[in-house]
Parts: sequence; structure tokens; C-alpha cells
Amino acid sequence: MKKIYTLSILFFLTACASSNLHLTDPQAARDGVKCTYDDFAKTTTCRAPFVREEDKGILGTGLAKTTWSMQLAAITEDNKPTRLGIAGSVTSPALFFADRAIDNDGVRLPVIRGDSRVLFCNPRGGGCTHDESFVIEISKAWLTKHADKGIAVKVYGKGQTVVYNLPPAYIQGFLKFLEQKGR
Repeated sequence: MKKIYTLSILFFLTACASSNLHLTDPQAARDGVKCTYDDFAKTTTCRAPFVREEDKGILGTGLAKTTWSMQLAAITEDNKPTRLGIAGSVTSPALFFADRAIDNDGVRLPVIRGDSRVLFCNPRGGGCTHDESFVIEISKAWLTKHADKGIAVKVYGKGQTVVYNLPPAYIQGFLKFLEQKGR
């Protein structure tokens, strides 16, 4: 039950996208990490700022465009090891249903699907816009291995794929934060 609750916190994080950050300074990335403590669940959740990307839509018009956001997150339950993840969300005209993720080294990463919801539908036809969240579970060793080259992870869904890119400075800043906090 605690694992489900803990993962639901990560899913919630994907709904709180703040701004389109492409960090190039590890210090700025470290300083951007924010933590909250849940005294009922006895968990501390630390999350880096969101990184957001989007395509141009149909023929570059902005119609039917897909937007994806991601952030590194760490959850520590009292007296347990810290768990890491990449919290992601996809907003698009088609349902995504993330079911697997593979990094640019060919390593398959576990995906936990979160919420799927309809954001709005065009009353004159033309379809709906959907928002879906998920978490890619990662280890600190995996994250450290990618600190110098960045992360590229392809997330596969039903009928479409999205490539998530996190720059090296962003990862280095998050790792520095974890080191300073003893996690």
C-alpha cells in the first residue's frame, strides 16, 4: 500500500508542470530542486524543475500538437532507501498509454502508468486532447552513469512514441543535491 501511495506522489508531480526549463548550469539545477514532507506517509519528495518539449503539430500549424514534460524526482520514506524516477507526462490528441521505455544504450527501464484524462474536447468536432502521466523507475547508479552525456529515453505508447531528453547539467545538479542531502 505504501508503494502505491509513494508512486501516486510521483504521478501527482507530473500534473504540476511549472515552466519550460532547459538547464545548462548544474548549480541552477541543484538550486531548483524543491522538497516536501508528508507527515502522514512519512515521506520526503524532492523534485527537480520540469523540462518541457513539444512538436509543431500538423504541418507546423500548432494544431494537434503533442507536448511532453519530465522531471527527476526522489522519494525517501523514513528509514528506507531513496527511490528515483523520471516523472513524465504527455498531452496529445491521441491516447498515449506508455508501456515501455528504453534508453539510448538499449537498456529497458520499468514504466509505471499513472492517470489518463481528457483535458477538453472540441465541441465542433476535431477530437479531444488527452493528458497522461507515468513514472520511469531508475537507479542512482544509472543516473550517475548518464551524468556526463545526458539522458535520452524513448517511451513507447500505443500508436506513438516520445523521446525524453535531460541535459547533463540538469542531471549533475540533481545528483549534487542528492549528495548534499545524504541520499
